[in-house]
Amino acid sequence: MTTQEAEMIDKIFGLGDTTVREIMVPLVEVVAVPSTTTPDDAVTVMLERGFSRLPIFRQRVTNLVGVVTAMDLLRRGASVRALEELMRQPYYVPETKRIDDLLREMQRSGVHLAVVVDEYGGSTGIVTLEDIVEQIVGDIQDAHDRAPASMERLPDGSYRVLARTEVDEINKALDWDLPKEDYETVAGLVLASLHRIPRTGEEFQVRGYTITVLEADTRRVVVVKIARTGKPEGG
Repeated sequence: MTTQEAEMIDKIFGLGDTTVREIMVPLVEVVAVPSTTTPDDAVTVMLERGFSRLPIFRQRVTNLVGVVTAMDLLRRGASVRALEELMRQPYYVPETKRIDDLLREMQRSGVHLAVVVDEYGGSTGIVTLEDIVEQIVGDIQDAHDRAPASMERLPDGSYRVLARTEVDEINKALDWDLPKEDYETVAGLVLASLHRIPRTGEEFQVRGYTITVLEADTRRVVVVKIARTGKPEGG
């Protein structure tokens, strides 16, 4: 058995310890369209983004009510006025569902995209079959790179990091000690440090690290750069 095969088996068994919430695409990052969208406009979005499926919402984005596929649009798009006539019923799953169970359900039912909901029934994100498969094979493709796929090492030794990356994941991968308090992600660390949503280009220090905001909008932090500048005081 090769090292890659052994790692893959370990990851398959490890799926039972991972919940949907840990791997889902958060709702703020989901590209969804209103149910009143025309098929032509939906095709444009798919082509621009490279998607084969689009979640559909009614009235507000937290109310995801359907999914439309590129194949649906190809076969019947010319015969309808709005996506509501084409959309398929979404496959809803709770945030706490284990992804090994979800993988079996998706394989059995032929579903490729599930809508994640919280305890109140509101949509909080989506998870695809590809997301789950990447948990098994994604990191193995970069077996010589210690950084997770959500991180990119830059020439100066710093890292470009998606803000939704978990702090624990970074600390484990890089043997760092970024502070972890009442938040899970790098975005949470930034907001807890600044107590506001930062602007693109802002830079600040936190316990031996310099964090630069590379991309942010009015609601969220998207991408940051993190550089280790030295041991924190008392470390």
